[in-house]
Amino acid sequence: MTADFDDSGSKGRKGGGGRGKKPLSPADTDLWQRYAADIEKLPPSGPPPVVVDAPPAPDVPRPQKRRAPAQAAPVIPPPVSSPAPAQLDLRTAEKLRKGQMEIEAQIDLHGHTQARARDVLEEFIIRAHQRGLRCVLVITGKGKSYEDDAREWVFNDGVLRGRVPEWLAASALAPLVLKHMQAQPRHGGAGAYYVYLRRTRSG
Repeated sequence: MTADFDDSGSKGRKGGGGRGKKPLSPADTDLWQRYAADIEKLPPSGPPPVVVDAPPAPDVPRPQKRRAPAQAAPVIPPPVSSPAPAQLDLRTAEKLRKGQMEIEAQIDLHGHTQARARDVLEEFIIRAHQRGLRCVLVITGKGKSYEDDAREWVFNDGVLRGRVPEWLAASALAPLVLKHMQAQPRHGGAGAYYVYLRRTRSG
């Protein structure tokens, strides 16, 4: 028995009145979907759309990053120079060197140990400055041995003569002493010093 096909190519139904379309099988449906996927769609009819160019965007300045303010280099103050030490005028210095200044007080350090001699000297200079004295005499001795009241020989090796200038220049007495010089022979020569004190500040 042969099968009848309709005009669409599908197989006709057997018997009965009128012929209907047979639904596609799953295999045919899959084949049709793959076939339809390869079909290119025709562009729509009518004039092409008008493309209007958008106006250019205004130039907006880009925000600039704020730079941290540069730190100024530290200002280093110039070194403060200490005031120049006071100096005697030439006329006064010459009179002091020649022993022509009036000696207003004197002290003799003979027979003292170094420690005791320094204490006595500092006390003497401080008191003289407080009294407003200007020229004093400090006797150290020349380093010769001598016999004391107990008839015992005391040997002075000239240490005090070498140490007195150091003590006069030390911090305790330097602010009070303006100048010191070796005395003239009539005032002790190499065993004594003229000490010229600074003027006492009033008020």
